[in-house]
Amino acid sequence: MKKFSKLIALVLVLSLVFAFTACGKGGSDDTIKLGILCSLTGNSQTNGGYAQQGAKMAVEEINAAGGINGKQIELVIEDDGGKADTAINAYNKLQSQKVVAIVGPMLSSLALAMDQNVQTGKIPLLIGATSAALTDNIDNPYFHRLRCSDTIMAEVAASYAVSNYGAKKIGIFYCSDDYGSGAMHTITKWCDANGVEYYEAGHNAGDKDLSTQILKVKEENCDVVIMWAHDDECALAARQFYEQGLNMPVISSTTIATPQVYSLCNAEWIEGWNYVTDFIAENPSELVQTFSKNYDEKYGSTPEIYAATYYNGVYAFADAAKRATSLESADLCEALKTINLDTLYGVYTANDKRELAHTAIIGVMKNLVPSYQDQVTMD
Repeated sequence: MKKFSKLIALVLVLSLVFAFTACGKGGSDDTIKLGILCSLTGNSQTNGGYAQQGAKMAVEEINAAGGINGKQIELVIEDDGGKADTAINAYNKLQSQKVVAIVGPMLSSLALAMDQNVQTGKIPLLIGATSAALTDNIDNPYFHRLRCSDTIMAEVAASYAVSNYGAKKIGIFYCSDDYGSGAMHTITKWCDANGVEYYEAGHNAGDKDLSTQILKVKEENCDVVIMWAHDDECALAARQFYEQGLNMPVISSTTIATPQVYSLCNAEWIEGWNYVTDFIAENPSELVQTFSKNYDEKYGSTPEIYAATYYNGVYAFADAAKRATSLESADLCEALKTINLDTLYGVYTANDKRELAHTAIIGVMKNLVPSYQDQVTMD
């Protein structure tokens, strides 16, 4: 009897060890851990709130439909703080919690700072970062881009300046960090190839006065301004453009079409501004309209690009996980290579740089409402 009791005790101990081990590797027998990396503090915390909402909404939908091969997705959310060191620490925390993949970050500077950690950690990341440096300067096999790169968006903006406005000279108003300078270099390269003159006016993130750069653009007699700026500087530039009488068409990055920016503007400052973006809630796509309706019913607001990107990211992960031979990193990355998924940003397919999105939206601001105008799909 004693021997039998010892045997039972041993079986129980081994069962507990097995259960603990199973829970530590990407979730329990019934769940799969998916990491979310977004800004919950710092200057981008509003955007991080939208990101969380989009991710949670996608998870609820997928889980309600049966999950991933019968398993439910369990979100593990960490704050990147909008800063490089915080993002690296957040990545390490997610790694220690045994997530099988991560959606985020959204900021290019954070993704670039995390490069070595990600290559060492070998966890697939679905990132919203758009800087050209993420593909031109590094080759990280675990980065998979959810949005069109700035190379595509900047080329579309430059081409539109010429085709729609007949621009002979373009003013490039940009932030001097990776985000803005990457777009600036793409635009100047496009202009050089197409015989279009340009003037570059750079500023720093956090600048409180942009009047000197604006005056110079005005003095250079540019026909169109293309602006690649972050939230605060974009709203500041809009006001100072208006105050200084800069009466020329403006084509912005997606920044001006986000509620946290246009809510800081008076309608007359940005009326008629164009922008290039991945997402606008007015897109007539049936998928976008359904998402926008459901999001508004759930959260009481119109979805914007952070919510849409993280929503897409969760669905892209789920699609790959369902098709992968296992949830090991190499198998998930292999499955992402063959993705063919209808999303809010058009059809996701992977090119050799692991870029999944290839459709740019051209919009226009009308009485502080971002409106859909056209879309361009790049090869």
